[in-house]
Amino acid sequence: MKELGNRLKILREGTGFSQAKFAEVIGSTQSRINRYENGQATPPVRDNPELAKFVEMCFDPGSPMNEKLKQTMLQMLKGVQE
Repeated sequence: MKELGNRLKILREGTGFSQAKFAEVIGSTQSRINRYENGQATPPVRDNPELAKFVEMCFDPGSPMNEKLKQTMLQMLKGVQE
């Protein structure tokens, strides 16, 4: 649970969003994002419109965050390989 929270935090910070701004963009709340990042809760993977919107942002070439997310994900993958 903590590892997922860490990855969400890295991706969020990679976009330059605060927890509050990120929550606003995906239609969530800052407190929920905080609980996910701190491992106090696990985001439901299935049928979760918030998570679905985040994934869409990650892979939508038209998203203004696409390039930042892509660079952040590449850095994360590089860290795993080392």
